[in-house]
Amino acid sequence: MDIEDIRRRVSASLDPSRRSEFGQFFTPSDIASYMAGLFTPTTRAVRLLDAGAGVGCLLHAAASMMTVERVDAWEIDGSLVDPLASTLADIGAPFEIHHSDFILDARDLVASGVTFDRVILNPPYRKVSNSSPHRKAVEELGVRTVNLYTAFVAAALLAMREGGEIVAIVPRSFLNGLYHRPFRKFMLSIASLDAIHVFNSRRSAFSDDAVLQENVIVKLTRGNCQGDVSVSSCDDGRFIDVSSFSAPFDSVVVPGDPNAFIRIPSSSNPAPDAVSLFALGIEVSTGPIVEFRVRSSAVEREDGILVVTPKHLSPAGFSHPSALAKINHLARDPSVAKHVWPAGDYVVVKRISSKESKRRLLAYHLRREDFSDGDVAFENHLNVFHSGKSGLAPAVAARLCDYLNSDIADLEFRSISGSTQVNATDLRAMSYPGSISPGCL
Repeated sequence: MDIEDIRRRVSASLDPSRRSEFGQFFTPSDIASYMAGLFTPTTRAVRLLDAGAGVGCLLHAAASMMTVERVDAWEIDGSLVDPLASTLADIGAPFEIHHSDFILDARDLVASGVTFDRVILNPPYRKVSNSSPHRKAVEELGVRTVNLYTAFVAAALLAMREGGEIVAIVPRSFLNGLYHRPFRKFMLSIASLDAIHVFNSRRSAFSDDAVLQENVIVKLTRGNCQGDVSVSSCDDGRFIDVSSFSAPFDSVVVPGDPNAFIRIPSSSNPAPDAVSLFALGIEVSTGPIVEFRVRSSAVEREDGILVVTPKHLSPAGFSHPSALAKINHLARDPSVAKHVWPAGDYVVVKRISSKESKRRLLAYHLRREDFSDGDVAFENHLNVFHSGKSGLAPAVAARLCDYLNSDIADLEFRSISGSTQVNATDLRAMSYPGSISPGCL
């Protein structure tokens, strides 16, 4: 059976609107084979699950590498049941296709006591609203999620036996961010994180479908003692240039991190004097001015409060006023005054970078003399490094800005976040050279 040919033909025939509704992006055979190869070899026959099976690409790859006792495949799209059945028949093991919604079936499945030895997944990606039946179904399992893909992984974990393994290709977004914190804590509480594979290009995983979502492959083991994590990467979806190394778990999830961010470390060791931003006595916050809310307070007079937005920042540095900015100054009225900080030396980082930008971190050192009016208001598309909403020592701000614009800092940020957004929470999670400290002046 040429599973890759089937995948391409069926994928091309899908209704685009239904494809978007179900989040249907079938896994290419090279990726399916790599994922299947991450399972621990076993001589025991296994019960195999795919909770969003499509045409069976992942199941076919997994079954080629292990003895299968039985296959269970969930697929909600009725148009895929026949090609899926053909794929499963080719495997040669007993199988059952559940033509229903895996998440809505999960509570009864877990309650039934049926468990699986191996799970392989490419779950749908779609936000879960507060009123969604999927949100209620997952919460009944004791898990909070904000996206279908984490709901699928959570439910699959609960349906696995102790020692069972799951390999999934999922968006990288769950590794960091506050919205995914409950899911990360749940996942790490019941399973070990054994492996993370990164695609160095956003176009690698699902290039046929023009998907730019940054994806990772993860391997988890239910109830296993946590050990080192295998970290690997490649430049394309053919896996001809895979590089890998073993990372201590505490370099992946920093001990005591209340957010349980999952980092993707580089093979190089961190600087020996690395400390937290808190240890440096420096804070970082999102700029408090929301542009559309203060437009009525905008003034042309240069005796107003100076406003800093990304439009005032360019490779040439800080320039104010700017014809590109919607607001350059604000009236000195009470609704604005509470968001005004005193003039001083600040470091600002743009919150948004382009998808294919060479750098994620774009930092600027703003100096006291830049604010001739004596105070400043920062717009919320900027992250601002400060000390108690006041400026930093000039030498500290200079060293901090130099570090944030370094390749080392950009690499560490990318180890934390795959998003094009640079959030204050992620900047707080980074480590910084101790030499930035005011005590090193």
